[in-house]
Amino acid sequence: MLKTISTRKGVSHLYALVKTVEFDVVLGDDSFALRVELFQDKTRRRTFRANIWRSEFYRIQSTFPQNPSTGLPEHQPSDEVVLIDWSANVRGNYSVFKAASSTAALNMVLKVIRAALDHTHAGRVEWRR
Repeated sequence: MLKTISTRKGVSHLYALVKTVEFDVVLGDDSFALRVELFQDKTRRRTFRANIWRSEFYRIQSTFPQNPSTGLPEHQPSDEVVLIDWSANVRGNYSVFKAASSTAALNMVLKVIRAALDHTHAGRVEWRR
C-alpha cells in the first residue's frame, strides 16, 4: 500500500507501508486492540510516518434497501470492526518523523504508546512479551 501527499505541483512524498503490528491491550475491565501501521518515505529512507488505530466494534445497519411497505431497512444490524485514530493519545507527532531504520522507527512508536498507557493507568500496566 502506498500513501502520498499531493501538492499543487504533484506528489511531494511517496510513502510505502513497511510494517503493520497489532496487539491486545487489557486495562482492568477495558480491553481493545491497537494497530500500528509504519510507512517509510521512498526517497528519504530515514523519514517515516505512523498511523495508530484502536479497533472498536460498532453496531451498524444499512439504510438501503428498504422494505417498500414499512420503509424499514431489509438487512439486520451487524457488528463491524471500525479503526479509530488513536494518535491523539500519544505525545508527539508521528505523521512525519526521523529514525535510523524501520525497526528503530517502530520501537519509537511502541515506546510512546507504552508511555501513554502507563501514564493513563499510573504505571500499573502489565507488559508481556
